[in-house]
This record gives sequence, C-alpha cells and structure tokens, in this order.
Amino acid sequence: MVDEADRLIVNTDDEARQLITIHHADPARIDVVHPGVDLDVFRPGDRRAARAALGLPPDEPIVAFVGRIQPLKAPDIVLRAAAKLPGVRIVVAGGPSGSGLASPDGLARLADELGITARVTFLPPQSRSNLATLFQAANVVAVPSYSESFGLVALEAQACGTPVAAAAVGGLPVAVRDGATGTLVAGHDVDRWAAALDGLLRRPAPAAGRWAARPPPTRRPSPGITPPMRCWPAIAARSASTPPSAARWAHEFLYRCVTGDRGCPAGKRAELLETRWRAWRSVGVGGGTAR
Repeated sequence: MVDEADRLIVNTDDEARQLITIHHADPARIDVVHPGVDLDVFRPGDRRAARAALGLPPDEPIVAFVGRIQPLKAPDIVLRAAAKLPGVRIVVAGGPSGSGLASPDGLARLADELGITARVTFLPPQSRSNLATLFQAANVVAVPSYSESFGLVALEAQACGTPVAAAAVGGLPVAVRDGATGTLVAGHDVDRWAAALDGLLRRPAPAAGRWAARPPPTRRPSPGITPPMRCWPAIAARSASTPPSAARWAHEFLYRCVTGDRGCPAGKRAELLETRWRAWRSVGVGGGTAR
C-alpha cells in the first residue's frame, strides 16, 4: 500500500517517521493531517443540564472514560486511580473489545474489589450527541491508553471545554497541551494517575475549550513532510482534478474542522467548506468517530 499510494495521509509526525523508517515511504508523498472534531456537536454546554440528561448526580466530581473496553485502553487505571480519590464518581462509556479486563462485567468486578461500586456508572456505547453531553457533564476525561494513534476522545472532550488527563503516548501529546488543556501522564503508575486526576479536579486546565481542539501552531515537521498548517491547500489543489474518495474527503473535512480553515483565503472559506462538505457527504462518509 505504501508503495502504490499516490499520497499518504498520517495523523502525526511520529506516524510519518514510522512510514519513512520502517516502510521506506517517500517523505514528499506524506501529508500530516491532524484529525478534527465537529464543533457543531462537540462544544461547551451547561454541566448541570448535561448531568440531568444522563441521570448523573448534579454535584459530585466526575471523571469519565470513553472508549472500547480493552486492556490497550487501560480503563482499569482510571478505576484504580479514582479509588484513591474519595467522593469522585467514575463514568465508563463503551463496549467490550479484546481480552482480559475487556468487558463492563470485568470492570464491575474490579470496582467491587476496590470497594467503589457505588461510585462507578457504566454506560453502553453512545451516539455522538450523547458523547458530547457526557463530556460536558464530566469534570475531567481520562485517556490512559497504552497506545493511541491520535486520541479523538481527547480532542472531543477539550472541544466541550473539559480538561483531559492523557497518557503521554502516540498522538496524545499532540492532541493535549500539557498544562494548558490538560495533563500528560508519563507511564501508568496508579499513584501518578491519581495525582493527575486530583490536580485537574482541583485546578481545571485554563485553556480547555473549543480552540483547544486545534493542533499547536509552532511544531516543526520532519524534513520533506508537508506540515499540518500547509497541507490543506495542497490537498485541495490536487483533489480538484481527482475523483473523490471517501478517505480523502473525510480527512480534508476533518482537517478543516480542526484548523478553522487556516491557510485558505478568508473570502473562500465558506464556499470551500460547503463544497467539501457536500462532496464528503456524497460519497457516503458518516456515522460516529472511531475511538
């Protein structure tokens, strides 16, 4: 696939470097496009109203975990860390996947062993609109994954104005601005995670909000790789005479969401966005975001 593709679109510089070093990809054919979120869905909202809609307590501090329930996503770390924080409610939203502690039942047994069953709420996989409501309801969203190509949950939570505690792995250091929109946690030591969650509960990240879903503007890309701030105009120019594919339109539209159309002439933004949106929808791309 790497050899045959005309363009290679990756989420981060790290993914680009892996393609180059492991698969010997041509750097000139690689575009770095950070994923984005739909800011019409994922946006700040009234916390008490969000909690009422989900049937959650109005006044308890809430730490939320959203994702597939599998060891790679490390939901057990959230439960073990929250067990050290009296009075904190944990909301786990997701379905089973993989093995090990890979089901709500397994996590429920762990909660019982930790003595926190009364403080844990399990929710099935949610629609995008319900996920936005959950992010609005939470005080902190935890993303403790052992591996994460980017971390859309982190972006979506920040777009809703909720700070994120995230493992410093994969693309999460790109998605979360340590000390500004959340906290990056090195490793998976439970005490360290408990301290990170407690810190965000006591002192919410100052910059969590809609603009926090944008990638840092000052990162230097690897030599030869089209950087995030310039790749959209290049992709748009190439795709104007190329038959659309679902993947291309999806990446282009998501990139526009996350960057706010930076790099495009101001007078053309609305026109280009409408054109890309119609094309994106015409090839049948839809549904929720992959997590």
